[in-house]
Amino acid sequence: DPVAKKVTDWRVPTAWTRPYDAEYDDKQYAWAAGMDADADGLLSPAEVQFESAAYDAATGKSLWKNAVPATYSDDFGFDEGPRATPVVDDGRVFALGADGRMLAVRAADGSRLWELDLKKTLGAEKGFFGFASSPLVRNNTVIVNAGGTTGAGIIGLDAETGKILWKTTAHEAGYSSPVPAPGSKPGIVCSFTREGVVILDPTTGRSLGEFPWRA
Repeated sequence: DPVAKKVTDWRVPTAWTRPYDAEYDDKQYAWAAGMDADADGLLSPAEVQFESAAYDAATGKSLWKNAVPATYSDDFGFDEGPRATPVVDDGRVFALGADGRMLAVRAADGSRLWELDLKKTLGAEKGFFGFASSPLVRNNTVIVNAGGTTGAGIIGLDAETGKILWKTTAHEAGYSSPVPAPGSKPGIVCSFTREGVVILDPTTGRSLGEFPWRA
């Protein structure tokens, strides 16, 4: 098929590559591609879950690693790797593993700021395919589609300490990530949970509106 050949017969120039274990076993990997390096050539962590790591953006040289336990086991026989993408904000990296473990580290050296287990702390369930929603940072608040019980469907965490600042809704967690509301005044966030779309204030967690849509 000439059309298929035209689509597939191309390559993106590669500066460097690094091997990784495709058989996840008890390790989980999240690859965050295309992050900008800072003035020192530091690439924000590209591998965060069971093992977090940072690489030099120009050479791929390993700069640091930080490991945390990961216990996710997929009920349908798929891989145990993470579903969410690490988020970088103000020199900090935030990641949510498939097993519900939230991790925050310093981008400069990988030192751990805090971690939070959504299952143990909030009674959150992993759902069909594990925790998959990437965090969103707004006004030094990390917003997570957590799916916790007792009104902790969506939570806001202090970015520096991990302290829970607010909780809202009793919704189960969905697989989409919170996003800034397009075309709205600054500070409005939309989150698509298992129950529907929630519009909220990221500073207080106050729900500004909901649109039911079971996912």
